[in-house]
Amino acid sequence: YEKESGRIRPLLATVAAVFDSVYPQLDSRLAFIPLSILGEADGYEILLPEGSDVDSILSSLLEHGVPAASFKSLNREAYMNVRSSLSVLYLILFLIAALAAFFSADAAEHYVSRDRKDIAELMVLGAGRGRIVRIYMAMTLLLTSSAIAAGTVLGMGLSLLSPSMIGLVARSEPAFLDYYVRSFSISIPWLGILCMLLLSIAVSAISVRVSLGRSYVANILVP
Repeated sequence: YEKESGRIRPLLATVAAVFDSVYPQLDSRLAFIPLSILGEADGYEILLPEGSDVDSILSSLLEHGVPAASFKSLNREAYMNVRSSLSVLYLILFLIAALAAFFSADAAEHYVSRDRKDIAELMVLGAGRGRIVRIYMAMTLLLTSSAIAAGTVLGMGLSLLSPSMIGLVARSEPAFLDYYVRSFSISIPWLGILCMLLLSIAVSAISVRVSLGRSYVANILVP
């Protein structure tokens, strides 16, 4: 737009590089023009290295009189959407732990029912109730821990493959993922996964201990 003449005319612009924002709906409406047309820049975007403390850097800029804002404040709706997704994820992890506890209790009941005769013979021979409970706790927790570990490894494998899977879907059905992020990197939170595994095993151990209580082993000799 030429302000002096009050008209708009086409201008040849050479695009040096195009950066995909991973949102096709936004990229499809981008306009590439020389910076001279815009005049002085209103601001700059700073991409920080991974793991940087955004809040401390933002505070430092403000203290030195540099007007600055974080991505969280400029894109609050997108940030809150991510926070909501994480909250749902924690709920899913809680349900997984509860499911592991139910699975462990059911497996313990199955083992005791299957070996009812053998347990009765051991008790007649003098085996204590506590020892029998410990044996079946070990058996059940070994099965449960193996299942949890296998599921975790499988889930991590599918997560690592998810960028390729999303890219495949995007190529076959471009419009299906228009409002979704297509390009991202996978970061595995090892500490969080370890805590989740320990929590699931601990809940399972409590469930197994209750299941192998007085209702099963103490009455095993009752016909």
